[in-house]
Amino acid sequence: MVKDKEDRSPRMEEFNPRDAIVNSELRMLEEGPTMRAMGLLAPPVARQTFSAGPGFQETSRDPFHPCIDKPRIILDAEVWDIHDSKLSFVPEHFVLERTSIFVGNCRASVVAARIADCLRKRSIESHFNSAKAKVKCYTQQFVEFRVRLFAGKEECDHGVIVEVQRRSGSAVYFRDDYRAICDAAKGIQEDYTPIPEW
Repeated sequence: MVKDKEDRSPRMEEFNPRDAIVNSELRMLEEGPTMRAMGLLAPPVARQTFSAGPGFQETSRDPFHPCIDKPRIILDAEVWDIHDSKLSFVPEHFVLERTSIFVGNCRASVVAARIADCLRKRSIESHFNSAKAKVKCYTQQFVEFRVRLFAGKEECDHGVIVEVQRRSGSAVYFRDDYRAICDAAKGIQEDYTPIPEW
């Protein structure tokens, strides 16, 4: 009778922990959702054919190959075209941000070109509005801010007021960009070290 009880009880030698792990993984695979891989490709783009006129060969331009057509270099003064005469004054009852500075003895077009150059060097996405003398900026650290220029009046009529206003994002990252923009507006050269090419 003792032999019957030993036959019914599980033996420790038969239990293998690897089998338990494999069985639990199989059970999880069977119960889990079906995952499928799919390739993400850009839609095919038709090649555009341009004709340059009589006597020239037609060339096809591929929009994904920038080496075929060399891009025109745009000067920063062309991007944000600000004229001193069109610059507006600070409106009445308008409170400037603490992050605004005054740049004296300098034309608005020069200050605008310096700021645009600084934004380009720092790889900040910028949307320029020359009519309002405003730039909407978005950084790689998800900081959104605005830069706006005003004409100085009365005792400040010999310069430009630069207002930098943070809209969203980290204040620490904004501080670094704000200081660089203010230095650029004043004409102070930033220690810009380009990323080494490999």
